[in-house]
Amino acid sequence: MSDLEITIRTAQGDKKVACEVGPDYRSEEILEGLRQKWGLAADHDFVLRVVRSGRQLAPGETLGSAGVQGGDELELFPVLVAG
Repeated sequence: MSDLEITIRTAQGDKKVACEVGPDYRSEEILEGLRQKWGLAADHDFVLRVVRSGRQLAPGETLGSAGVQGGDELELFPVLVAG
């Protein structure tokens, strides 16, 4: 399978990155790369959402199984815990 050209941005829109990844990449691998690139807090959880479909990627899910296509934009959201 060929790589997918996707864009990932924060929910606030203040950070954005274009990247090329394989459809077998898991959401955790992408999140780890974003933690390093953007300095995201290690003690906070984040999720990715496919903007086109509104679908949230489950932990361990691959981009291919989530239906992510080349040209898609993913949005990074913090997981909020009510307390």
